[in-house]
Amino acid sequence: MSILNSWGQHSQQCVEHIFELSQSQTHQRETVIIGGGISGILTALRLSRVPGKLERGITLLESAPTLGGRLFFSAPQNAQALSRSEMFLKRLEHCRTGKAGGFGFESLGNEAAQSIERHLRSALSDEELQFVDLFISEAQTETDNESRTTFFVKKGLIPFSEAIGNSSELLTRKEAEILSGLLRDTPQEYASVESKLSWQEAPTWKTLTNAQKDSLQPFLETLVAKGILEYNEHTAKKHLDEFSRAINNPTHASFRRTSGFELACELILRSRGIEVLTSTKLVRLVSPQNHSFELTATNAAERKELQITASSVVIAAPLISCIPFLPREFLSGNQAKNILRNPPSSLVVAEYADFGTFREPEVCAPLKPGDKVLFTTERIQGTINRAGSLLLFSFLNYEESLQAESVRETVGRIRRAANRVLVADALKSTAGRTLVHMNTGIKERLVLMPVARQFENPAVPLREVRMGVKGLYSCGDNFSFDIAPWKNIVQSVHDVISILSKES
Repeated sequence: MSILNSWGQHSQQCVEHIFELSQSQTHQRETVIIGGGISGILTALRLSRVPGKLERGITLLESAPTLGGRLFFSAPQNAQALSRSEMFLKRLEHCRTGKAGGFGFESLGNEAAQSIERHLRSALSDEELQFVDLFISEAQTETDNESRTTFFVKKGLIPFSEAIGNSSELLTRKEAEILSGLLRDTPQEYASVESKLSWQEAPTWKTLTNAQKDSLQPFLETLVAKGILEYNEHTAKKHLDEFSRAINNPTHASFRRTSGFELACELILRSRGIEVLTSTKLVRLVSPQNHSFELTATNAAERKELQITASSVVIAAPLISCIPFLPREFLSGNQAKNILRNPPSSLVVAEYADFGTFREPEVCAPLKPGDKVLFTTERIQGTINRAGSLLLFSFLNYEESLQAESVRETVGRIRRAANRVLVADALKSTAGRTLVHMNTGIKERLVLMPVARQFENPAVPLREVRMGVKGLYSCGDNFSFDIAPWKNIVQSVHDVISILSKES
């Protein structure tokens, strides 16, 4: 019986065996992949099928405790004394029992999720596909087929479709028609030559009355981000289109938060013999004259420093997040210009665990996992993940995210929104600061992270995977936040694998 087929009754022994197989006996590797998000996982799966690559060593580094990238930022605490296999089982338990946090893959739009899953599955063998299906089926419940619903939060919950379809306490009938038209008429494809006008200067906005503008602006800033009227018309409509298409799509079956798809991928990578180092942050990358790379990384769980030598390095992460360890000369000219001209936005997130226990029953009765909530007064979006956590978030431009005052203001708006849906005194204000009320047991986690989302300029894809040093490559969604970012991920991974295959 193969290792993966032993999953189920002997899952713990299966995990321990797989982790033994994937432990490297040497720190000399042919290829190191930096980043365990979608692009990193897909790169590792594809590269391990290139003849000779696996035998010469492949290592994947991920700074978070689990694979999945920026969508997974919560982890079990106090796990330093655990072995790597024990830590994996603890993460699996947290996932299955609804304790794992973060947005998870379920936050992806349905179109993107289907496309990404199709490409990931195409890199798996029949045996691995059977394992994934078995692994995911363990977490399925009768409510998994429920679709997402989106609500505006005022004194109570108002379904999104109702708010934009009729007059309500939020909008007049005319304002609802205008908002519905903006969402419905957003183009699906965009011309190569874009208008340089900001949206507030464009005809579609200038024709509105001042009263209509005042009513609609909070809605638009909630659906996209504060300052949307300052973006050029193309970019503003593009992000409205993304929201409109994804708003009520059902959660894709494989990517529900409790399914643990990212954990299944990790086991498959390890079973192939790939060294997967989670909780491992790269702090230094140098390239001596002999065209090899020397990497220095720190492992948070084991509290030790690692030295790795590699012939090639693939950066499967947004380049701007790699600036602390990436020398300027390692970037190609176009990559350096793209980073300077198109910095990402930052996402400010507050995660409230066990939302079902602390939610306000009169307000939140219709809410279920997978639903979205919109707070137009605070300009905040929220979602309830399948693990039962409430995640409230807002976008800041990159410059604002570097200023403590802007971040504090955003956190304040998030907490005011949280107080609308949490029981009284779940969050308590003290001396101007909002703190977690220790008597309630509610847990709040604040996260600030860069995301590859560009507002100010039209997103012009940069499909350059070769970097400024031989043997160094870049792939993923760091090129742009296009209307279908998964296309950039898949294409860039394909380009990198094609280059590395020729070097075998």
